[in-house]
Amino acid sequence: MFKKLRNDLEAYCYEMRGQLDEYGSFVPYCDPAIRPQYQADINECVTWLYEAGETAPLCDYEQRLTKFRDIGEAIRRRYRYYEALPDTKIAYEKSCARIEERMSKMTDLTLLPEDRDIVMSKCMVAS
Repeated sequence: MFKKLRNDLEAYCYEMRGQLDEYGSFVPYCDPAIRPQYQADINECVTWLYEAGETAPLCDYEQRLTKFRDIGEAIRRRYRYYEALPDTKIAYEKSCARIEERMSKMTDLTLLPEDRDIVMSKCMVAS
């Protein structure tokens, strides 16, 4: 357990440090007010891992990993959200176009013009 937690902390620190450096993928998604301190904390933790961390109790590793994940996972979620947004928008627009096409082809008596307008207005509102 100790070795796994140490490896998890070390890997997380190196990943976040790499993603938050000058050309990292997470930079646009990290609040500029917290980024320098978060990076400094990560660098301090990496140093700690190879010095005092060698003999530190398990709870120290757990606290540090939790602290970094509290900030880091919010950054990662923003990154994933904005990376997926263009594809999601395209898929949504295709769905709306497909709905609009199907609605225009429906000529049976069960669909009232008001119902068609409701569906189309909901598509427009969602857009």
